[in-house]
Amino acid sequence: MTYICHLVFFPKGTLPHNTIIAFFYDQSVHTNMAHIMKTFALAGLLMLCLAKISYAGQWQELGSTPEGNLISVLDTQIRKGAIITTRIRNDLSEPKLTENGSITRIEADLQINCSKKTVSPIRTFLFDDKGSAELSVNVRGGRDFIKKNEDSSFGMAIKELC
Repeated sequence: MTYICHLVFFPKGTLPHNTIIAFFYDQSVHTNMAHIMKTFALAGLLMLCLAKISYAGQWQELGSTPEGNLISVLDTQIRKGAIITTRIRNDLSEPKLTENGSITRIEADLQINCSKKTVSPIRTFLFDDKGSAELSVNVRGGRDFIKKNEDSSFGMAIKELC
């Protein structure tokens, strides 16, 4: 019995580390095209399941609010005309106490209309002191753009990105 080995290499960034997956099977099975297609479909599915899902960006510090909160924005944004979609992070100088514990960081997905200097929060995530997302709030569902003070976290994002 002769075995065939196929090595599939997934480059850095597609799986947690550079990864090689080996497929071993009998040569008699190799001629079966349906089996080969299933093997590569399985490899693709495995790659998707193990892929690290993220914005794949780095946080860029914008500064601090008058309250002392550190404001950062992802260095990757999606731009479509005057509209920018991104994520902003607000590291609180003082934890906010809730009935479920303390919140130390807030992240928000938002859209910025650079031509009107307005912002529209999409979704907000509240993080506890362990870094776990305790609550996700769908703020608006993609409708209203509002003006913000220049020294607020959203105002700082507008000033930096537009």
